[in-house]
Amino acid sequence: MGRMLGSHGSEELDRPDLNKCPDCRCFFDGESCPLCGKICPEEMRAGNRVKVKITKKRRSASDRVIFIPWYHGWLFIILMFFVMPVVGIILLCTSPYRLRTKIIVIVSLIVGYILISMVLMPLILWGETMIFTYLSSMKYQ
Repeated sequence: MGRMLGSHGSEELDRPDLNKCPDCRCFFDGESCPLCGKICPEEMRAGNRVKVKITKKRRSASDRVIFIPWYHGWLFIILMFFVMPVVGIILLCTSPYRLRTKIIVIVSLIVGYILISMVLMPLILWGETMIFTYLSSMKYQ
């Protein structure tokens, strides 16, 4: 795979054996730039230029496609967390996502799990006791 048109690193364009025009940034062998016609200043001549700083290549996911198995998809992991929490945590820990994302998801799922167990379960149980009380009072009339 090559690079997209127009994308290049600075190390590819530096030619220390040639003069460099400060205006149009082209490299040439003579005294003046062949494109704009300006005379090359002394600081831009071959051997006098400051070396180009080579930048580190960044890790980018935009240049490749990663296929994730169906059991490492977010929907399945969250579903498994609520059905079988241990399996959901194991799937999340073995998934190819970044560690920061995994930690955020685990913390938010645990908070959601606690809120559901502390808020919704008492409401559901309170509703069932009301129904049983109503049925038992109807039975004795």
